[in-house]
Amino acid sequence: MPSPEQEPIYDLPQLADELLEEIFLRIASPADLARASAACVTFRRLVTGRSFLRRYRSLHKPPPLLGLLGHDGFHPAEPPHPSAAAARALAHAADFSFSFLPSPGRWIQQDCLDGRVLLERSLSDNDDAGEGELVPIDTRNMADLAVCDPVSRRYVILPPIPDDLITSGEQEGLLIFETFLAPAATEEEEMVDTTTSFRVVARANYESKVVIFVFSSLTEEWHSSRSVAQAFIWFFQRYYAHGCIYWVMYLVDKLLVLDICKMVLSTINFQWDQDSPIPDILEMDDDMIGAFCLKGDLSGRTHLCYGTRRIDADVADGPPLNLDKTIPLPLPLLLSLSLDRICTIAATQGYLLFSGRTEEDDTDALYFTLEPKTMLLEKVGTMIRTSKGDRAAAVINIALIAQESTWKTSNYN
Repeated sequence: MPSPEQEPIYDLPQLADELLEEIFLRIASPADLARASAACVTFRRLVTGRSFLRRYRSLHKPPPLLGLLGHDGFHPAEPPHPSAAAARALAHAADFSFSFLPSPGRWIQQDCLDGRVLLERSLSDNDDAGEGELVPIDTRNMADLAVCDPVSRRYVILPPIPDDLITSGEQEGLLIFETFLAPAATEEEEMVDTTTSFRVVARANYESKVVIFVFSSLTEEWHSSRSVAQAFIWFFQRYYAHGCIYWVMYLVDKLLVLDICKMVLSTINFQWDQDSPIPDILEMDDDMIGAFCLKGDLSGRTHLCYGTRRIDADVADGPPLNLDKTIPLPLPLLLSLSLDRICTIAATQGYLLFSGRTEEDDTDALYFTLEPKTMLLEKVGTMIRTSKGDRAAAVINIALIAQESTWKTSNYN
């Protein structure tokens, strides 16, 4: 007599997923992991999960850098860079001309993070018109913004910032409007599966104060921070680390810090020689941030000056951040002998990105990455400088975590 059918001891699909994740965690090369994720939909779903990516990044070195995304398109990493093959595959699979975005107007890349690109629509025939002039911006013409996945060619057009957030009588004379991407908040990760979630941050410099606006793809709403009074204080490049956005402030020894979860602005004392190149802020292990800056000496050698600081519950507490350590940087000789021709242009997801050029070739810009943890210096490639300058956004493992079928169908086209 056959025994009665019993309930399975394990949920086999769930068990299979857990075993696969453990296998994927043991793949040492991020490039190999990217290739594995392309094998089937199941593998891709597991590898692109935010919880898996957190575990993987905690065990391995920074994710592979596949290339540079500039105003003139995507520039894949060139051989012998270890990501060159994966970068070529990405270049063929993705549409970095963004031809799938709606017309009219031209869409201009502003930032890229976690496989997504933030773009701003320009309706002007001359994008350089008025460049260098500081005149008030009509708040009614704040930028149309879109976030897209260039691999799947899916996108969302962001709603405009509500009038009640931008038309306060205290917020007049908008001079600068900067937009960029930020990861989803930790508490949002605990609420839902946020493999497709993101935030867009907009910094608005008014004549007398600074206000931050943040859009969440989960709530589909804009929120604003309390304003910070400013008297002609300008800001350099922004950086993301441990749930906060950092701006290096000009002419004052401070960092402006935005806690994205709390929507609170504060400052950190930051001592650096303002006659030196602008420092870059990078997320470090153990709730630390690091500041990095290039300097040269009379012998033609290049040094990396840096300092670290632990981020406390209140970021304003604790000692100042100082560039109190110096180590030699093994740059190519031609660049080392002409420090004025090299600069740090980005710091993201474990990398410092250097741009430089030699006296022999003043046309092309050379790009190098440095992992401060290992001091591994690698050449990424070469870009021909355009009228837009050398500005480029580093594309970090965009093929690995770009989404295909899990975008929210209610909002994403």
